[in-house]
Amino acid sequence: MLLDALILSIIIGWIRGGKLERLDSFDFRYWWVAILAFVFQLALPLVGKSQLLGRNYSFYLLMASYVLLFFVIGANWKNIYVKIMGLGIGLNFIVILLNGGMPVSLGAMYKIGGISAIDKLERSVDFVHIPMKSSALLKFLADIIIFPSLYPRPGFAVTSIGDVFLSIGIFFLIQEGMSYKGRHERKPQVASHRPQA
Repeated sequence: MLLDALILSIIIGWIRGGKLERLDSFDFRYWWVAILAFVFQLALPLVGKSQLLGRNYSFYLLMASYVLLFFVIGANWKNIYVKIMGLGIGLNFIVILLNGGMPVSLGAMYKIGGISAIDKLERSVDFVHIPMKSSALLKFLADIIIFPSLYPRPGFAVTSIGDVFLSIGIFFLIQEGMSYKGRHERKPQVASHRPQA
């Protein structure tokens, strides 16, 4: 869902006359820390399957990635769209922390992919998503929402309310960045006419 929001925002930004180059001058602090946080999350399967480290360290790495994301959110808190992203990140963080991973509704998975989708979830090695149990806490914050998706293939995916807020924030932040022309853009000068003596 997040990648869908990113791609859709870029396309709409182009249609509206925006430019990706304008993101370079957009006032978004510590963007590289956000990228580092996502690199941490991409590394979760490698850490989790490591005989030296294992699943527990994979969870610690996931929590560290959220700490980095919270830092970036705090550094850019004045932006309303960053606040929306922060809300989404916070909701996801709470449910993952309390359950040791993001619980995924088995009923929702069955609706979009049948038994094979459930089997795939149970064999998942991303060390983030886990099958939802009856004892799961804050189920309403878990992956329970069926949503149209383009990635990794057109169809439907199961997402959380946190991801919905995060996607909305990303969408509008990219829109704002692509239309950003700089705080110091020169305004056209209006010629002054002095009255003749």
